[in-house]
Amino acid sequence: MNLLNEAREKLEEIIDTLHAPQIGRARKPRTYRDKARKEYLAVAKQRRANGKVIRRAIGKQLLVMNLERRLRDLFAFWLNRLLSYRIPGFGNIFVV
Repeated sequence: MNLLNEAREKLEEIIDTLHAPQIGRARKPRTYRDKARKEYLAVAKQRRANGKVIRRAIGKQLLVMNLERRLRDLFAFWLNRLLSYRIPGFGNIFVV
């Protein structure tokens, strides 16, 4: 669970970085950041979470990460085509 949460947070940072040049011109896409964090903390704070609860939480985190991964790919595609300069950390975009 911790690894999934860290990967989700990293994807959110990447989306923020990729969206930075578009601030004011385009609306930032929904990432469900608050909802995903709340669901993660609900399971992480439990002393003994049973398997069913953990499986559901992992599934929800994976769904959110899939959405964010698609957003990242879309942003990277358009930025690659439209921008010729390098963004700091651009090499780490496809790591997660």
